[in-house]
Amino acid sequence: IYIKYSVEQARKRGFNSALTIGSFVDAALNHGATGGSETLQGLLGKSGSSTDEKTFMTKFYKERTKIVDTNEYNSPPNGKNRVKQWSNLLNMGETDLKGADSAILQVTDWELQ
Repeated sequence: IYIKYSVEQARKRGFNSALTIGSFVDAALNHGATGGSETLQGLLGKSGSSTDEKTFMTKFYKERTKIVDTNEYNSPPNGKNRVKQWSNLLNMGETDLKGADSAILQVTDWELQ
C-alpha cells in the first residue's frame, strides 16, 4: 500500500521523479500512508497545490520536518537529518537518482559498500 499510494499521489500531481516518489514512500513508511494529519496523505494536504515539483517538494519537506521526530520510530535528529538529505538531493538536481552514489555521499555521512 505504501509504494502504490505514494506513486499514485506523485503521478496525480504530475510528478514522476524518483526523488519525489522516494520521498513520498519514505514518509508513508514512517508516518503511514493515509489517515491523520501526520500521514503522507496529511502532509500532502499541507503542502499546497503547486504544479512545479521543486516548489511543491520544498513545501513538503518543510511540513515533514515539523513532525519527523515526534514519534517512537525516530530519535531526534535522525528524522530531520533524513528529510534534509532528501531536500539537499532536490536542490542538487538529483531527481532521477541514477548514478546518485556521489550525490548521496555529499548529503550523508554514510559509508557506501
